[in-house]
Amino acid sequence: MELHAALIATKALEYVENMLDIKINKMTLWTDSQIVIHWLKSTSEQEPFIERRLRPIRKNTVKYIRTEENPADMTSRGIPPSELANNVLWFKGPEFLHEEEKNWPKTELEYVPGERVEKLNPQPFHEMCLPIKEDAYLVEPDRFSSLKKLKKTIVYIFRAIKIKVIKKHNPKNENLIKIKEVMETKACYPKPSEMELAEQFLIRESQKMNPPSEDTIQNLQLFRDNEKYL
Repeated sequence: MELHAALIATKALEYVENMLDIKINKMTLWTDSQIVIHWLKSTSEQEPFIERRLRPIRKNTVKYIRTEENPADMTSRGIPPSELANNVLWFKGPEFLHEEEKNWPKTELEYVPGERVEKLNPQPFHEMCLPIKEDAYLVEPDRFSSLKKLKKTIVYIFRAIKIKVIKKHNPKNENLIKIKEVMETKACYPKPSEMELAEQFLIRESQKMNPPSEDTIQNLQLFRDNEKYL
């Protein structure tokens, strides 16, 4: 969480600089997280998750601030909103920020860009993606506004598959030409038998994708017919 806070502060600084359209020679971040500063100063390679977030932060000077001087911690300490209304620290930050940098508190817990002895050589990050075999519907049911439209689409898919099969096994089959002609006409509405077949297919696919438990089958006294439907 503290690392993410430092990263957000870095992006906020960049945003302000871009909006002001002014070249700022030096920007300083303040954090009460000692571990973040140690990570920034470390010459050791951190794990990829941490290292990717440290890189943009390293562009700026990062200094440690004590918790009692950190206005961001005031709400986490349980200070009620009524006390924040006139709180100088909350609205203006610690007093030393209004002074020259030479008067700022001295601390060894700070990071200055380029101060590390060794140059960090990031190791390549390899990500392995393994394909997961999942059963999928012939079409996505959620994309249809009604069951009727879904069944009609299934019918047309079955017809297209039939054409492909006939063409593969017997390209010169005269029946193939007739099927294509029918498919290209606007009057090619699904027959009741085709709609029934599409409904049976959807039921079977639904039961395959979301099979009921054995307890459910027993409690509801379900059984499978000759077509293996519940």
